[in-house]
Amino acid sequence: GAFFPEAVVSTQSTGGYTTNYAGSTSQDDCVLDADALPACQGGYYLEKSSGSCEICPANTYSTAGSLYCTDCPENGSSDAGATECALQVVCPEGMYLPVGSTNVLECTYEDCEAGSYLTEDGCQECGENTYSLEAAMECTPCPEGKNAPAGSTSPDDCQYAPCEAGFYMTEDGCQECGANSYSSASAIECLPCPEGTESQAGANSCSAIPAPKTTDPQFDTTVPPPVPPTEKKKKNTMR
Repeated sequence: GAFFPEAVVSTQSTGGYTTNYAGSTSQDDCVLDADALPACQGGYYLEKSSGSCEICPANTYSTAGSLYCTDCPENGSSDAGATECALQVVCPEGMYLPVGSTNVLECTYEDCEAGSYLTEDGCQECGENTYSLEAAMECTPCPEGKNAPAGSTSPDDCQYAPCEAGFYMTEDGCQECGANSYSSASAIECLPCPEGTESQAGANSCSAIPAPKTTDPQFDTTVPPPVPPTEKKKKNTMR
């Protein structure tokens, strides 16, 4: 075939074509001469067949001088004529991306509900004898001596254990009932003994007051009555 010097335009060279190497033998070796064409602006690409700049379709992008459009990544999107793709960061379940953040590493967990706290693995329920308010980073222990079930949401959930019989509940815990009063289990106050009864401190019931003892044998029922003297029989004597 005929020899074409390097960069010698083919019969279509008037349209801005050239060859990339010496010794071209076919029109198929002719390519667009990018140096002879104006560079396309960002968001456009050079259409080889026409030599004109065409807009990049949606979900693609290009920079200035590009000969083609690049597809957006799987988590990105764009409008037609875009110079970059907007990344759609998908956070793991239970997490969200703060406003203005663009990196999946910036995903954070939603605020925890009351009764739970935030950990590296998400929200965890507070254990027994602790509580938390909403958006807590840790659980607060109940005051000493007070108990609360797991997942408690308020300091009001911390309560002293119910008192035993003979005691009553106060703000400071269980207190013993005084003498001549009593209480049953879980009481919040002690009850006075009924009239005629009494109790020791810490009692769960009252008992009747014993009758007083007397020193007068005539009225002392604990002293047995005296035994009447035995009459002596008179002896009959014969004179």
